Amino acid sequence: SYYLGRMSGELQVYLVALVLLLLGMVLALRKNGGLKALKNSDVLGFALWILVPALAFSAVRTKLLWYEYPAVTALLIASAVVCGLVVNDAKQTKLVREGMWLFVMGTAMVFSIRLLLIFHNYGIGGNQINEFQRTIIEVAVFNDDTKSMPVYRALEEDGEVMTNWAQQDVFVAEAYGDYICRNGGMEDILPNLEEGTEGFDVILFTTREYYDKAVSPALDEWGYLPQIYTPGRGYVGVRISTEY
Repeated sequence: SYYLGRMSGELQVYLVALVLLLLGMVLALRKNGGLKALKNSDVLGFALWILVPALAFSAVRTKLLWYEYPAVTALLIASAVVCGLVVNDAKQTKLVREGMWLFVMGTAMVFSIRLLLIFHNYGIGGNQINEFQRTIIEVAVFNDDTKSMPVYRALEEDGEVMTNWAQQDVFVAEAYGDYICRNGGMEDILPNLEEGTEGFDVILFTTREYYDKAVSPALDEWGYLPQIYTPGRGYVGVRISTEY
């Protein structure tokens, strides 16, 4: 459901690729002796290459797109090979007169171009991370004295404040800042600081708008003077200390 549904996009590229591959395999098996062709080591190798990452991906709770890239690579190669078999077979049958091979190749080209654009966007110009993650990285890299601190997040979306950390954001925070990610917003940060359960310093990652609207008034009420790290993309890191 993840790849054939919401992650496929409007073109449903993964579904198209699987349908083409299965259709081509049926035609190729009929042409090359049916089930006997499955004994070929190349067929077995590509089947495992596609299925093992897909099954492992399905078994884990965290669904991150790049976990499935190895299977997509094998799917592209296998689709190309099968399309070649279909075209060669079509030259000797009525398929070529009906233009079916043009449909098969045209659809395969659309799928390949679509995937190429997806991979390009994820791998070029830092687009493999989002702006919130970039904020975490810049605060960690340019402020060594913040390393290993407890960190919170409070991001307002559609009127709701999201305070739980996503696993991909936890990875960025731990990898670049050795941060200790805590779930919770201002209602958790301030009492913990007052009781000393989080030491003397914590960092809250939030948006500029939410800082002005909710964080700053709360800090004024509790008498804390924050230190603001401003990477400049709509997000800020707010260092809150009981020592100031």
